[in-house]
Amino acid sequence: MSVDPHDLRNDIKIVIVDDFPTITRVMKNILSNDLLFNNHNIKLIYGDDAAVQLLKYIESLEADGPELAYKIPDALFIDWNMPSLTGIEALRKVRNSENRRVANMLVVMVTAENQREQIIEAIEAGVSSFIVKPPSPSAVESKLSDLSAIQLQNAKDYLKQLEEAKIKLDMSTKEKDELISKIIITVNKSIALDINNQEAKEFKLKLNDNYYEYFNRVSSKKTAGGSEMVNEGKYKSATGMYVDALRLNPSDITAQLALGQMHMKSTDYGKAVTSFESALKLKPSNAKVLELLGEAQLKLGSVTGDGNMIAKAVKTLKHATTLQAEKKAQASTIEKLAKAYKEQKDDAKAEKAYKDALELGGKQVAHLMNLGIAYKKAGKINEAQEILKQAAELTPTNPQEQIAMGNLFLEQDDKKKAMHFFNLAIKQISKEDIEMYEEIIDSLLIKDMLKEAQPLVDTIIDDRPDIYNLIALSYSRQERYGEAIEAYNKVIAKDATGEREGYFYNRGMAYLKNGDNEKAKADFTEAYKSNTDFEAAKQKLESIGTDLATVKVADPAMEARAKKEDKK
Repeated sequence: MSVDPHDLRNDIKIVIVDDFPTITRVMKNILSNDLLFNNHNIKLIYGDDAAVQLLKYIESLEADGPELAYKIPDALFIDWNMPSLTGIEALRKVRNSENRRVANMLVVMVTAENQREQIIEAIEAGVSSFIVKPPSPSAVESKLSDLSAIQLQNAKDYLKQLEEAKIKLDMSTKEKDELISKIIITVNKSIALDINNQEAKEFKLKLNDNYYEYFNRVSSKKTAGGSEMVNEGKYKSATGMYVDALRLNPSDITAQLALGQMHMKSTDYGKAVTSFESALKLKPSNAKVLELLGEAQLKLGSVTGDGNMIAKAVKTLKHATTLQAEKKAQASTIEKLAKAYKEQKDDAKAEKAYKDALELGGKQVAHLMNLGIAYKKAGKINEAQEILKQAAELTPTNPQEQIAMGNLFLEQDDKKKAMHFFNLAIKQISKEDIEMYEEIIDSLLIKDMLKEAQPLVDTIIDDRPDIYNLIALSYSRQERYGEAIEAYNKVIAKDATGEREGYFYNRGMAYLKNGDNEKAKADFTEAYKSNTDFEAAKQKLESIGTDLATVKVADPAMEARAKKEDKK
C-alpha cells in the first residue's frame, strides 16, 4: 500500500482568497511551481467581496450532497483585511458550519497584521496558522508543515476514538468504516502537505500493518458504491467514491479500473488514460489493463486528432495481444488494433488485422462487418459483398447486432442500409429498451439525420429530455441556429437535473452565431453562475467585455432551502 507522497500531493485541494488578484496569483505560483501542488486543484477567489464568494462556494459544495464532500477544500489561505467581509469574519462562519468537514478545514490567515490583540482574536476564532505578506516560498512551505502536523494529530485522535470504540463496543460497523476512512485520508493529507514529515510516514506504516485488511474491506465497499452511482448516471458522485477507495488502498486495482471505465463511459478519455496508466503501474504485464489503456488512448487520439496518441494506442494494443491466451479476448483486442490502423490511414494493416480477428473470434457480426468495410475501402467489391452477406445472415433476430450493423453502415455513409438494420432492430424492441433507442438516436443525430431520429425521440422523450440537447447540436452543425435555440429551450425547460451549465453555454453559442449577442451574454452568464469553474463560459464572457466580479454566482444551498420552505 505504499504510494509516492508527490502523488498524494496531487489530491490536495486548496482555495486562496484575497481582494487583490495579484496576491492570489503569487500564492498559486508558489504552490504549483515551487511546491509542486496540482495546479488544477488550486482555486482563486478575489475581488472586494472575495470572502462572501468563498462562503457561497462552500455552501454550493455542501448542497451537492454528502457523497460529494470530498470536494470540500483541504486548506484555505485567506486575507484578513477585505472590504465586504473580513477574513476573520469568514473564519468564524467556517468554524460555525454544521458540516464537520467545513468546520474542521485548515485555515491560514494571510496578513500584514502583527499586533498581539489581533493574533489572539484570530486564534480564538480558530485559525490554524498565519503567514505574513508578502508570501515567500519558504514561508508557505513552513506553514504547510504546520498544517501537516495538525492533520497528523487529527489522524491520531481518530485512531484513539476507534480504539476506544473497539473496547466499549458502542459503535456500528458503518461508523467504524467512516472513522477508519478518516484516519487514512487524514494521514495521507498530512504526508501530502509535508512530504518530509517522517513521523506521519511512520504512523501510516504502523496503520498499514495493523489495519491492512480493514482498509481493503472499506475500500471495496467504496468501489461498490461508486459502481452503483455509475449505473445511476451519477458520475461526479462515483468519482468521489472511487477516489476515497484509492485513498484507503492505493493498490486497489479494481477501484482504479472502475474509475477509468467510468471516465470512458462519460467520454472523458484523457482522465481514462490517466486512470489506466495508474492501474498499469500496479500490474505492468496485465493484458486486460493494457487493452483498456490502448482503447482509451485510441479514443482520445481519435477525438483530438493526436497522431502520437494513436501511435501509443497501436503499441499498447500490440503488447496486449502478445499476453492474451484466450482467442476471443485476443480477437477483441486485434479489432481495436485494426481501428487504430484505420486512424493512421494504414488500410493494408487494418484489413489484415480484421482478418486475424475474424479467424480468432469466429463469425461474429462486428468482425464480419469491419472486414467487409475494409474490403470495400480497398476496392475488393466482390469480397466485400460476400462478407457483408454473411454478416446480414447472422442478424435476423438479434436487435443489438442489427444496431451494430446499422452503425457500421453509417460509418461508410450508407444511410439507406443503416436505416434498414435500425428498423429491423426497432421492430423487436419495446419502449422499456431505452438504451437501445438511445444508441440508435445518438448515431442518427451524429450524422444529422434529424428526420429519421424524430419518431424515436418522441417515443422516449419523457425518460430522456436531454435528447433535445443532441437535436440542438445537430441543428447547430447544419447552421440552423433558430431551430437549435428552440431545441435548447425545450431541454432547459424539461431537464431540471442535467448539466444545465452546458445547456446554457450551447444555447449561448447558438445565439451568438445567430447574431443575438445580448441573449448570448445572458446564457454565458447563466452557465458561469451555475459553475464558476466553467472555463469556456468564463472566456466567452471575458471576450465580450464582462467583468466576472460583477456576476452574482449561484447559491445552490440557499436555493435548496428556499425550495424546502416553498414545499412547507
